[in-house]
Amino acid sequence: MKPPSHDLLKDYAPLTNIDVGALLKIHVAPDVFALWNVWEEESGSETPIPFWAVPWPAALLTAEYLWSHQEIVREKRVLDLGCGSGIVGISASLAGSRKAVCNDIDPIALHVTSLHASVNTARIDLNSTDYIGKAITPSDFDVIFVADLFYERACAETTLQILRNACRSGAQVYVADAERAFVPTTGIRLLAQKTLQVNNELEGKAMRNVRLLQLTDS
Repeated sequence: MKPPSHDLLKDYAPLTNIDVGALLKIHVAPDVFALWNVWEEESGSETPIPFWAVPWPAALLTAEYLWSHQEIVREKRVLDLGCGSGIVGISASLAGSRKAVCNDIDPIALHVTSLHASVNTARIDLNSTDYIGKAITPSDFDVIFVADLFYERACAETTLQILRNACRSGAQVYVADAERAFVPTTGIRLLAQKTLQVNNELEGKAMRNVRLLQLTDS
């Protein structure tokens, strides 16, 4: 799949400052569907919805909490699972993690994440492992962040089992959720909660209540 060109990003998803306790520059599409249409025209083929051009509320709350509690990532090995545009992984890198890995199975999301890391002078590693689809428990990480991955029942069940295994192996696991249907309801500790504006075209509403949870080993 061909990534969007520099000119396309500049015109349809310009670099935009977002404040998550620190200012980050990321590509944000004011109109996701306009971006999608021109990307398909430029590619000459069908492309997936460019979810990487949206600052998702769960990632924003996670990054904001991270910047207020930098000790949870400082000198730690951090995984941003399903990183999207890389907001959380980049924040972890800038906040002093020993290693920050941004993971996504979407190669375009990883491409855009690398652009964001460069413009924000963050050092990250990119990882395309399909942890969820292959039911692989991430190893060698001290901290795992997951934002907005609990959409579908089957996927959510697999995701939660993988994260529980990681938690029992000693990792600190943080799950951010924006009122999704299959977020875990037990074995969790509420850390933060906030109502945030969301993309109405994608979400079907203007605001969502977002929570950041930490998994316990139960």
